Amino acid sequence: MKKCVINADDFGKSDSVNACVERAFREGILSSASIMAGGESFSGACNIIKENSELGIGIHITLLHGKSVLKHKDIPDLVDGKGYFCENPFFAGINLFFRKGIANQIRCEIKAQIETALEAGISLGHLDGHLNIHLHPSVLWHAVDLCREYDIPYIRITREPLFMNLFVSGKNLMYKISHKIIFDVLAYRAKPLLRENGIGHIPLVIGLLESGNITSSYLMKTLPRVDAEIFEIYCHPEQNNCDFKTLIDANMKKCFEENAIRIITYREIKEQE
Repeated sequence: MKKCVINADDFGKSDSVNACVERAFREGILSSASIMAGGESFSGACNIIKENSELGIGIHITLLHGKSVLKHKDIPDLVDGKGYFCENPFFAGINLFFRKGIANQIRCEIKAQIETALEAGISLGHLDGHLNIHLHPSVLWHAVDLCREYDIPYIRITREPLFMNLFVSGKNLMYKISHKIIFDVLAYRAKPLLRENGIGHIPLVIGLLESGNITSSYLMKTLPRVDAEIFEIYCHPEQNNCDFKTLIDANMKKCFEENAIRIITYREIKEQE
């Protein structure tokens, strides 16, 4: 039987996202969520975790589109005076790569985010990043090293088969081709680093090429084409968006059963090794 982690990113971002995560876990197919330690509703997410102990949790590293855990004085090259990261992914990436002296600030902020989650009593089964920022060349090494330090066993490597996606959904072709190329290069660089440091990853991850638009129809057509024994589907549930509607669609559980796919968490993968 195949196994699939179904993960919600941005847990703790807002009360609305938190409500979607909780409902999708209790009533739908969601098995896991990645928490934003600097999210405005982080404390609410922690309460949900306490009440839903079977929900798998990872840390969702945030270095853009959000607020830092550390204060501006500690990471002045990463955030503005109010502690907010850059909103533009391109300029954020350039800043992380070229700004002199920023490496230690990156490490300190990632470390603070991990420690904030651990101090809240959360057991972390994996690490990923907001907009996959954890795979950025200036971020990845720190993420890997800190996973080893804090015994976080898995890091998401975003690698998704392009032709499998296009066979089901041919829209947004240029976006998909460009992102496929970019993240295949990042994955190629990341895999040996993870292996050398004893950090695992799931070989097939679905979510990048259909980001924010994972419909029930898309999954029903995709699942029979998955040949990996273990894979992940990550999504971004918000009130009334496609991802959330799919997670709570009553037909989806049946679809996974018909395709002989068991829904699990990263923690279960580790326990079965």
